[in-house]
Amino acid sequence: MGNDWEIATDYTQSPNGRIWIGWKPQQVEVQIVASRLQFMHCLVKDKGSNFTIQITFIYGLNTINERKALWQGLRTLNNNITDPWITLGDFNPVLFVNDRQNGIPVHPNKIKDFQECIEDIGLGQLKGTWSLFSWSNKRDAHIGIHSFIDWAFGNAKWFDSYGHLETVYLNLGCSDHSPIIVNTRRIRQNLPRTFRLLNILLQNKDFKATIKTTWQHKVLGYTMYEICKKLKLIELNTRYLQKEVSSLERKIEDIRRKLQDTQQMLNSDLYNPNLIQKERDLIFELEKWSNIHEEVLRQKSRVVWLAKWDSNIRYFHAQMKTRQARNHISLICNDQGIMLTDPGQIQYEVINFFQELLGTKAAELPCLNNNIAKDR
Repeated sequence: MGNDWEIATDYTQSPNGRIWIGWKPQQVEVQIVASRLQFMHCLVKDKGSNFTIQITFIYGLNTINERKALWQGLRTLNNNITDPWITLGDFNPVLFVNDRQNGIPVHPNKIKDFQECIEDIGLGQLKGTWSLFSWSNKRDAHIGIHSFIDWAFGNAKWFDSYGHLETVYLNLGCSDHSPIIVNTRRIRQNLPRTFRLLNILLQNKDFKATIKTTWQHKVLGYTMYEICKKLKLIELNTRYLQKEVSSLERKIEDIRRKLQDTQQMLNSDLYNPNLIQKERDLIFELEKWSNIHEEVLRQKSRVVWLAKWDSNIRYFHAQMKTRQARNHISLICNDQGIMLTDPGQIQYEVINFFQELLGTKAAELPCLNNNIAKDR
């Protein structure tokens, strides 16, 4: 680092200085918001654009009890954050029992606090490329231990605004940890989304009627063309039904506001039969659409391990955004080991790869010799 760098440290929290943050003030503005023993939190603004995020750099302590302060600190930060937010670094524990190879087996109790914290504040793992493990004790094969303890998470706001950005875990090098790079200068490639039917529509009374009417539609052509055409018509005719349930935040908020207004009026007129019935109807509507919203997010996030009564809209939303980001290809490595980020180059490389894999169109194909193959 040269004279054009500024440094912030946490020596006030730890005599050894566990966390250092460095930046170039000509390019970015960094404001340290909080400094604790296990994390430093800052607001980062790019001076050349409107890119603004909050970042928490983590260096977790070794024991379960010591890390309780870290989880509580992250929950407290989350309560006051409305911007895109990422938190990354050496958390110390693994997140799942299979994130460690060799060494002492991971007991579920040792990772419970970590899992509950990530779920409670609604964080999802950043899209990126990484190895199975981010830490190694670099010992001989029979005593070597490998773990994934370096994590990069984002909140729902991050995935809404910057979910297409790539996170790269580099090789260990001389360190025992993988360096994490979040590349903030990727080109966003906007392509039409594939239509996927939401399961909740199967309970919609208009859905079956739409399917029946569409399937009875006359289509001229051979059978396979007829089927494909009808499936396309079903997609077009069910999109308007899907729009009603795919984005429900505004509808739920509107019902909640009406319920608040009604209950406010009830406070002044406790036995008004019209207001009592209106409150009852609004509560029914709120519960109905909230359950639908949860089911939609559950399907989109592919989170299947939470039971139906474990309602956590924020967590489902974060996992849905995480999955959408992972499905977006913004970086690919070609045969020469060159990383490609241009959407056109990525498209060409993918097409070229599968053409070589599957081969080209052949005028004729070899078949069995009739003189050799015969019925017996």
